[in-house]
Amino acid sequence: MLLALLLTGGFENAFPAGAWNWWYTMFLPGMLAIICYLCIKKDKKTRYYQILLLPLSLEKSWLGKIGYCIIGLIFSNFFVFIGTHAGGAIFGTNISLWSGISAALLLSLSYMWEIPLFLFLSARFGMFTSIFASMALSIFGTVTLPDSGYWWIYPPSIPIRLMCPVLGILPNGIPMSIDSQLYNTNVIVPGIGLSLLWFLGISLYTMVWFKKKREA
Repeated sequence: MLLALLLTGGFENAFPAGAWNWWYTMFLPGMLAIICYLCIKKDKKTRYYQILLLPLSLEKSWLGKIGYCIIGLIFSNFFVFIGTHAGGAIFGTNISLWSGISAALLLSLSYMWEIPLFLFLSARFGMFTSIFASMALSIFGTVTLPDSGYWWIYPPSIPIRLMCPVLGILPNGIPMSIDSQLYNTNVIVPGIGLSLLWFLGISLYTMVWFKKKREA
């Protein structure tokens, strides 16, 4: 938000749109990668010794880590919502209260699938791989498919596509024209459904992988 304020100079309507766009295309994936790494860092250093001693299954421990990171994701999105709404009240905005709340909720749901993925990459390869993967996925998801009819094929493109009708912002951060086809809200339900399927699939796979730590 501070970066958006400095670069837009408080121009009318520019601050909220810039802050939201840079958040979900650049900073949010990177933040998730860092949170996931920090969530697994100490356990990885001790070869999961503390977790193996706990009187609960490794599957529950893994799900607990995923749940903790989801809380961080939701909190961060609503923090951005509060900041952009307050800043919009000062500098002017075309993003309504309901649009901001919807954006925070939809971003939380559509980015959840990255949490088990980044936890796995952090545990298996380390911080660099997790952060690099978040950057690569985000960049490719932003510049390729969101404004095409194939946005649903590539999961990182889904949240960016959903923000088009919700916030009225193109993937490159430019406000959309009123007659733009990207204002179609019919993409929201299938987009969320696909994101949740990816989340369930990756969570189950990584949970099975983590369970084998006890056997190792």
